[in-house]
Amino acid sequence: MQDVDLAASTLCGYLRIRGLTDDWPELTTYFDAEIIGNRYGFLTQNWGATQHEDLVHWSRFPAFKHIKNDAKRPHMTIDDQDRGVVFMRWKERFLVPDHRVHDINGASFAGFYYVCIDLNPPATMSSPTQARSASQPAPMTTDCIDDMPGFSPRKTGGRRSRRDSRCATSRPPSGRPVAPPLATMSGFYYHQNSEP
Repeated sequence: MQDVDLAASTLCGYLRIRGLTDDWPELTTYFDAEIIGNRYGFLTQNWGATQHEDLVHWSRFPAFKHIKNDAKRPHMTIDDQDRGVVFMRWKERFLVPDHRVHDINGASFAGFYYVCIDLNPPATMSSPTQARSASQPAPMTTDCIDDMPGFSPRKTGGRRSRRDSRCATSRPPSGRPVAPPLATMSGFYYHQNSEP
């Protein structure tokens, strides 16, 4: 991701794709995106997607079932607030570095992606064989994202104390470690002439 403009509900960046075609074993495209919220709703109204297709694709994300009743008609917008999940629509625009390439055998820029970043996936119990050794770095948890400059999806108005060590792995009463929840990102490509 190159730029995130939360006020405009947009972002842009590069998507590196490997193994898509024999002619292009690796390619990079530029994309821009709409962040679903007050400005952009769940209904695409573009690129050949119907309301039915939109709802089928968004429903593939488990997090969507928790917020779909909050969506407001006519475009199914939701209030811009911290929900622990970010829904987006990514649209590839051109090939990088040569934006003049429009035809790639076996690939197309005609479709778009339904994308979901879940910042609060449920923690999973670690098995004894999955316990992290002291020499392994701990993964960045979703709670550590608060500390990244320029990105604060969980700001609630108050500062947390040093004792509120959200980035640390906690232990449940059983004594088995809980794997810290990592943000997950998934997406589905849609093009009206492609197979699901």
